[in-house]
Amino acid sequence: MLVLGTNLDDKQTSIRKRIHKISMKKAIIFDSDDTIFHSNKLGLITLKEICKKNNVPFSKKKYLGMTGKSRSDKARILFGDKNKIWAEWNKAYEDGYQDAATDLPGAINTLKKLKEKGIILFIFSTKKSNLIKQALNKYKVKDLFSEIIGGDSIPKKPNVFLFEQILKQYSLEKEEVLLVGDSKVDSLAALHLFVDFTQIAYFEQEPLPLANKVITSLNELIGELNL
Repeated sequence: MLVLGTNLDDKQTSIRKRIHKISMKKAIIFDSDDTIFHSNKLGLITLKEICKKNNVPFSKKKYLGMTGKSRSDKARILFGDKNKIWAEWNKAYEDGYQDAATDLPGAINTLKKLKEKGIILFIFSTKKSNLIKQALNKYKVKDLFSEIIGGDSIPKKPNVFLFEQILKQYSLEKEEVLLVGDSKVDSLAALHLFVDFTQIAYFEQEPLPLANKVITSLNELIGELNL
């Protein structure tokens, strides 16, 4: 959360000038989708079905071109103000999420290694908490995380008020925390929280301007942290 009187450009410049001392990190905040798990096939399959049912044009190319955007943002682009269609798509997606959620290569092993080395793990996502927990339970890694903040929390990411309180609760300094995610929303959360941001671009997304570092697999964190 930005402090009143703080200029966003000055804050961004300050972050970019900081030395990225990733090896000093004691805690990592992870996004969920396209960072630990992915469910693009589910989104695509359910979208195609809903579009057919409602006689709405379907474009696989357009959908895949929106990687990194939330489903609600995708729905606004695809359906405009057709809230009924968005609600149908959302329900179909949520009903099938647990079965469809798949871990990205190396993600689960990396999380286990980080926990073994004493790194405190958090999740901060726009996805609903119950869906995140379904995926974590599926791979038996829910207990690795000290806190899970989902999109049903108030206020939502990129507002960082809740995580400001969590970092205080765990006596963590900002330079001891790393945020890992794939989207602009993640980078803004890191900016507002004043912590370093590592972008994961498993799907070959363009580098984000606020990223201190870009990786293509969570496996790379182990080397970066000198573990």
